[in-house]
Amino acid sequence: MYQFVHIESYSRVTPKTGKQGGHSVSSIINEAIRREGSIPHISSPSAPIYLYGGSLEAIEEKCNEWAASISDLRGHKTRRDALCLLAGVVSAESVISSEAWEKLKADTVAWLQEKYGDRLQAVIEHTDEAHPHLHFYCVPLHGERFEQLHDGKRAAAALKAKRKSEQNVAYKHAMRAFQDEFSDKVGIPNGMARFGPRKRRLSRDSWKQEQAQVIAISKALRGSEELRLATIVQATTMIHEVTREVSEIERIAVQRGETRGLDNFIQKSFAGKLVELILGVSRENKKLVGRLRNAEESLARWKSRAVRYEEKAKELLGRLKFIKPRYRDLEAEFSRMARLKNTLEETKRKLEQSEQQLDRAKGALGIRDATIEMYRCRESERETIALNYKKMHQKVYPNETSYEPGI
Repeated sequence: MYQFVHIESYSRVTPKTGKQGGHSVSSIINEAIRREGSIPHISSPSAPIYLYGGSLEAIEEKCNEWAASISDLRGHKTRRDALCLLAGVVSAESVISSEAWEKLKADTVAWLQEKYGDRLQAVIEHTDEAHPHLHFYCVPLHGERFEQLHDGKRAAAALKAKRKSEQNVAYKHAMRAFQDEFSDKVGIPNGMARFGPRKRRLSRDSWKQEQAQVIAISKALRGSEELRLATIVQATTMIHEVTREVSEIERIAVQRGETRGLDNFIQKSFAGKLVELILGVSRENKKLVGRLRNAEESLARWKSRAVRYEEKAKELLGRLKFIKPRYRDLEAEFSRMARLKNTLEETKRKLEQSEQQLDRAKGALGIRDATIEMYRCRESERETIALNYKKMHQKVYPNETSYEPGI
């Protein structure tokens, strides 16, 4: 079994930003008192059981009174969408026994009173849902800033002059400290682990081992307290018995004048019984202290391991912050390379087509050159024939000065 405690902040009206999940002080109170129309998720609603404080209906007026007692930094009256109510829930698993649940409720209410003091307005229990749980409601004191009520907001407000990222880190650290405080004061004494198995990605066996250690510490604490109370009761009873015995013996001794024998008997009876009691209690205390020390050492080891896991997780997240942009750049580069590859393939295809066209053009040019060469040969033959005819004509007709071939 592991702890569950959660807090939220609310204003008198639902803010436009919707940071409060569409809720306001009035809607939260209506849901808490199981007012008709405010609890569609509950099939058979039951009235809340008051564990501490006054009526829930008075809380809204308390918020109005607080808002009237304080102004913003410019001196203006408090806005209606300013936070004014801190509401929280503490829950247990459905398998918890009624006795364990009663103790958890008592310890939780005591812790809330110690932590919030007069700011704590009411603590109630709901019995109409699957998991046993209780709600608590706190309003700041008159003239007090809301940030002083909320651990995380108080830590962030202390770094108001710093960057938003630093304020967020302070907020998270403060809320972890809030959970640690609940664990130390309520969770561990009631056998509840600080984290569940999924939070730190533990295996089921590892988480069961840690749960066993928490239960052992819880039993040791309860055993030590029970032994202390039993010892007090036993010692008180024995003192009363010895006192009665001494009184009776003293009375008889006085009557008989046996003062010396009385002193010896008183010393022997009282000292013997008291020493026996003290030795027995001491032995039991040593055993319990040893068991408690072993359990605390084991818990410290688990806490140290949890811190290391958390640091490693932060380190991985830090790396991811740098890896993710690089991954996006690589993804864009791969996409660009893919487009470039497609372009190159298209260019290659066009080049192959151009080469084919060039080969065909070369073939056509070869044919044309061959044709031209053929015509050149024919022209040369024609000129040779014409020249031969001219020579023959001159031989036959030597007196003619010109010759025009009749070819």
